[in-house]
Amino acid sequence: MWAVRKIVPSQVDASPCQGVCRLDKLLICEGCGRSIQEIADWPFMGRGQRATVRQRAECRLIERNQRFMDANMTASSVSQTP
Repeated sequence: MWAVRKIVPSQVDASPCQGVCRLDKLLICEGCGRSIQEIADWPFMGRGQRATVRQRAECRLIERNQRFMDANMTASSVSQTP
C-alpha cells in the first residue's frame, strides 16, 4: 500500500522537480506529478499553496504508480491463463 508522506516546512519552499520533465497526455509531469499550470505558477505561490500542490502531486504519482502496477498484474495474470 502506498502512503502519502507528510511535508515538513523546510521541504515546502524547494521545488519538487525531479529533473524528469516530461508531460503525459493530461499535461502532468511524469517526474514530479505537478500539472503544467502548477509548474508555471510555482515561483509565485505562497508556502501554503506550495504545500497543497506538493500533496496533490504526490497523490497523482501514487495513483499513477498504482494504475501501472494494476495493469501489470492484469497483464501477467492474462498471460498465465492456460
